[in-house]
Amino acid sequence: MLKEPDDIIPLINDTLGLPVAASTFLELESYRTQAEAMTLHPDDRKYVVALCNRLRNGASNAVTWPTLQRQDQVTRPAEKGDWIAGYFIVGYVLGVTAGVITFVSAYIWCVAEYGFLFGLGLGWLPSMILAYLVGAAMFALWGPAIACLGAIALMFMWLAFH
Repeated sequence: MLKEPDDIIPLINDTLGLPVAASTFLELESYRTQAEAMTLHPDDRKYVVALCNRLRNGASNAVTWPTLQRQDQVTRPAEKGDWIAGYFIVGYVLGVTAGVITFVSAYIWCVAEYGFLFGLGLGWLPSMILAYLVGAAMFALWGPAIACLGAIALMFMWLAFH
């Protein structure tokens, strides 16, 4: 067991060298950062020590999958659902961007179309609804939309060169 608080960082570093689950790896890195900043709570320190000791003592007969080792040793293996998460992360960014652009442009249109009083006073409501719908559609359907645009571009290229 650890006697001094500074001993926890080498213990975490040694444990991070073992094959551990991705979530455990990230959790230990977070605790190491807290220990380096001297902000690790005493209860968390006890948990980290117990976790590291359990992982180090059981490492010879434990099999964990997916495994994750230190980033300088081995890169993180792609997990089964990584592409789905990546798809929706890109969709989120594109959806928020499209929603903001839609809201601003629809709000400007409402002000121009209905005048200063109604457009500025009430134009935000239909603008927000439209922005939400466009953002949600972009979030979920950006992949098929890009595929359709690519197919149309290929069709025009084929027509131009034949």
